[in-house]
Amino acid sequence: SVGFDNHGAWIAGLAAGTSPSIASLAGGGYAVAFNGNGVLWTLDHGSWNHLMMAGTSPSIAGLAGGGYELAFQDNTGDLETIGPNGTFDWGSMAPGTSPSITGSRFGGYEVAFQANTGNLETVGTDDDHGAWSLGMMAGTSPSITSQWTGGYEVAFQANTGSLWTAGTLDAGTNQKLGMMAGTSPSIAGLINSPNGAYEMAFQANTGSLWTVGLDNHGAWNLGMLAGTSPSSTSY
Repeated sequence: SVGFDNHGAWIAGLAAGTSPSIASLAGGGYAVAFNGNGVLWTLDHGSWNHLMMAGTSPSIAGLAGGGYELAFQDNTGDLETIGPNGTFDWGSMAPGTSPSITGSRFGGYEVAFQANTGNLETVGTDDDHGAWSLGMMAGTSPSITSQWTGGYEVAFQANTGSLWTAGTLDAGTNQKLGMMAGTSPSIAGLINSPNGAYEMAFQANTGSLWTVGLDNHGAWNLGMLAGTSPSSTSY
């Protein structure tokens, strides 16, 4: 990890083909979750003794009341969450995909994932919506963010190859922007936005980085490596 504290190497082994997830904490500092060679780990806690599906990555979100919540695909293919209120099993996920979790500034959390039906689902303490009847591209994962005004928004690659959104006030919108096959978007809610605005980053079907949302920047003319996905955050 590098940045404000510039820690550098943690000497913590990551499972091949997986990525870590980082979250800021209400009391200051940050927490990192990762697939530690098939087992769920966080840097502050160590091993959680929960087995993860090979090739998948966990997601972590800081909670308004302190601490954090974790979401991951377990070794049976189910979505699990772990946090202050215990461990929950939310049902089956699509193979090779990873969940995304967000914490609300009003309390609670919400998780987005691709179910084993191939459809988008959202579950959690904020709004246990369940299935959206919106088909996702196989092998891709959604991204979820909380909105400043409350609720959440999800970005995902639809089974048509287009970028779509869905959320608390959005039953499903085709953004009519083509995504690169096998990649996933990232979405971030904007702080102090009175209308719950957000920004998305993704690899377009041209192979270049795009951002769309409140500023609707579009193409950055920056080529991305094949099979990779960007990450975005508010500040």
